[in-house]
Amino acid sequence: MKISTKGRYALRAMVEMARIKSQKKITLKEIAKGQDLSVKYLASLLVKLQDKKLVNSYKGKLGGYELAKDANKISIEEIFEAVEGPIDLVFCIDHPGNCLKSSDCKAREIWSKIGKDLKDVFKKYYLSDLV
Repeated sequence: MKISTKGRYALRAMVEMARIKSQKKITLKEIAKGQDLSVKYLASLLVKLQDKKLVNSYKGKLGGYELAKDANKISIEEIFEAVEGPIDLVFCIDHPGNCLKSSDCKAREIWSKIGKDLKDVFKKYYLSDLV
């Protein structure tokens, strides 16, 4: 299993915003430059982060982005789920009806346990831990 560029880049962008302090607005170009990311790709991630109320966006000459809440209140889990969707190793954990084998699958319990453990780690760490 690998975390995609969506999750990694979203985390890097959030770290950049937290690094310059959550009270100051930072432009898309500044975030991209600070983390060596594509402006276009980053823009699509920031929309998702804004939809999940993790960042605020301001238009105009003095516009930019800022964290929507303190870095010590934004878990890594929230960031990953905002751009990646639910953190599940296999689809059948949250949607058992979509798999004909889910009722008697011997591995389902293991997948569920690993997924829960992974979520617990992501919940344990906050953006402030990375700054």
